[in-house]
Amino acid sequence: MKYGTLPIDMGLIELAPKEVCYYLYLPLSMPNQSGYLRPRRLAFCDPIIEAIATGPDRGRFYQEHVYITVKRMFVGGGVTPNRPGWHADGFGTDDINYVWYDCVPTIFNNSEFVITNDHHKSLEEFSAQALPVNDRVYPDRHLLRLDQSCVHRVGEIERQVMRTFIKVSISKSRYNLEDNSHNYEIDYRWPMFSRSEVRNDPHKAQQDSATPQSKFVSPDDHFI
Repeated sequence: MKYGTLPIDMGLIELAPKEVCYYLYLPLSMPNQSGYLRPRRLAFCDPIIEAIATGPDRGRFYQEHVYITVKRMFVGGGVTPNRPGWHADGFGTDDINYVWYDCVPTIFNNSEFVITNDHHKSLEEFSAQALPVNDRVYPDRHLLRLDQSCVHRVGEIERQVMRTFIKVSISKSRYNLEDNSHNYEIDYRWPMFSRSEVRNDPHKAQQDSATPQSKFVSPDDHFI
């Protein structure tokens, strides 16, 4: 796998969120479900969802699991709601992620990375090999398409600002870790697994799905 690919800019999308909220990997659609279902409070996200559902991943959108993460909250001044440090979403998978933010741009890096398959080691390797000269940012309110090769980190800001961050994830897997948001518009019952057990396995760390065989013991946990 070649890491350091830049995201695809899908263009400007204007939204008008009004409420502070925090939804984490809330399912929007299941495999072969007809359309998507979302809470009424997330209606303001429809332009993003529709752009993805009719875009290059429209086939996967209706055949796999689709999840939405929405965080509208104060960031900066030491508050970092997203995963810190250089990383790649969906590491070791073929998951697709779309991200949108209205301020504090995500920083991408297209250095020549040489990365091992151990996720814990890879985080150190990303950090060591991400050359600042290769940092890239994209305009606010643009929808960006990422695969697992897109290396990025959260932007830094000293003063607190209200930031809206949205991520839509498409995956063949169930995102069934504890603390994920439940969509009561869809009838599903999944066993939920400990986030710390899964994310502390070197080869599955930071992944968002688990199976009954995923049982690991470690003294520390990782960021959501």
